[in-house]
Amino acid sequence: MSSTEIVTVNADDGEVRLDRFLKRRYPALTQARVEKLLRTGQIRVDGARAKSSDRVGPGQEVRLPPANILHSAPPAKKEHKAEPKHIEEVRKLILFEDHDVLVLNKPFGI
Repeated sequence: MSSTEIVTVNADDGEVRLDRFLKRRYPALTQARVEKLLRTGQIRVDGARAKSSDRVGPGQEVRLPPANILHSAPPAKKEHKAEPKHIEEVRKLILFEDHDVLVLNKPFGI
């Protein structure tokens, strides 16, 4: 397992919000992932917990989790396929259908 990485903010980066700094450095990192890493304390600025809206400036140190966490994609969502019997049940509920409208006789509770 890789160790944590400490990145020093350069003068070229200027003073910028922490989440934007991370997105520039790791383009594949989503905002949700940044928020989770910050919430769990895996990303710290100068040794202290930080929020995405905190500003970082030249000379500050940002501690990041191992690179495999930053570059890994979130798990793929499982694709659900409708079973033929369910498709037929829904088709029976259709009262009217054209290009713009679909009218169903939907039972209570669905």
